[in-house]
Amino acid sequence: MLTIYRRHRKTCKQRHDGRSYRRCLCPIWVDGLLGGLEIRKSLKTRDWQGAHQLVRLWEAEGRREDRPKPIGVKDACDKFISDAGARGLREPTVYKYRLLFRQLQDFAAVYALASMVEFDVDWVRRFRASWPNKNIAARRKLEALRAFFRFVHESGWIPTNPASRLKPPKITEPRRRRC
Repeated sequence: MLTIYRRHRKTCKQRHDGRSYRRCLCPIWVDGLLGGLEIRKSLKTRDWQGAHQLVRLWEAEGRREDRPKPIGVKDACDKFISDAGARGLREPTVYKYRLLFRQLQDFAAVYALASMVEFDVDWVRRFRASWPNKNIAARRKLEALRAFFRFVHESGWIPTNPASRLKPPKITEPRRRRC
């Protein structure tokens, strides 16, 4: 079920009245679940009736207006690498991303995951469990994986970021000898 509300701007006098106040001219947003996908986005309108009609249409269709476009794992990895080059990341960093992506593509091929939409939290956890890395190396690799999935999510290719729900690994300090 979807709920529409006004998201008050900082300059709105009725901001303290909360989401339930509807008589101002602040933008209208939608929040809720539709077809198993969480939606929280602007409707790009200030007309209350138009917003209701749009939400009714979405609910009748049972899907969101702009579904993520399916993209293959290799294509997403290639686009991230080209973006990393455009941002001017150093070559050792790009090398580590390439290594991670090679492992991700091999994992996706073994389990027949053709597109990024198929990756959910369970698949990302299984991928992390396949790593031989421990301690700080595993934490840094997880940070790189989170950055990749954040890029894919912000590009609109997946509805949610499954890597954001992963907890970092426990880091054990080696025992020090006392002299």
